[in-house]
Amino acid sequence: KTSRIGNDWGEPGTDEVPQEYLMQVQHYLAVTGAKVADVAVLIGGADFRIYEVPADLELQKMMIERESSFWNCVQAETPPDPVSYADVQSRYGLASRAGTVIATPAVEKAVTNLRAINDQLKRLEDAKELEKAIVMNLMGENDTLVSNGSILATWKATKPAQVFDKDGFREKYQELYQKFTKIGNSNRRLLLK
Repeated sequence: KTSRIGNDWGEPGTDEVPQEYLMQVQHYLAVTGAKVADVAVLIGGADFRIYEVPADLELQKMMIERESSFWNCVQAETPPDPVSYADVQSRYGLASRAGTVIATPAVEKAVTNLRAINDQLKRLEDAKELEKAIVMNLMGENDTLVSNGSILATWKATKPAQVFDKDGFREKYQELYQKFTKIGNSNRRLLLK
């Protein structure tokens, strides 16, 4: 294996490897029937380490059950249930049809939680803007804020961005604008009412 940083790696010689590697190694051990695996890793291009991961039969059994369930879905051409926001977007995010669904108690709770999270995010965003204003007001026209010889923040002008004047181009070159205009994909948005 290779890794840019060693954050999730324990002491060499232990079985403390990042979870994604641990799962992969346990799968290999289950397939081969081996009792232990050495995991060699080069961290940051210079730090070579070896870890020893013993077989975990209970974990392997759970993995095989999940893999078997997944393979049954593949054979039956039935997608597995979505388990993340990205999964749901991928499955249902492009098109909708007119229709209603009765909320279950779990979904009602999710809507209540979403409202609370949105309120909390709004309060945090407002608080963030206030704290930024305090810092920026002290800095005034200066670009660097320091304390005890350490830089706490900078507030510098960025290089001006080059922006295409789409409206001006459309007005002056309507036919050409139409020729190169294409319709993008539709997305569904979840709006709480």
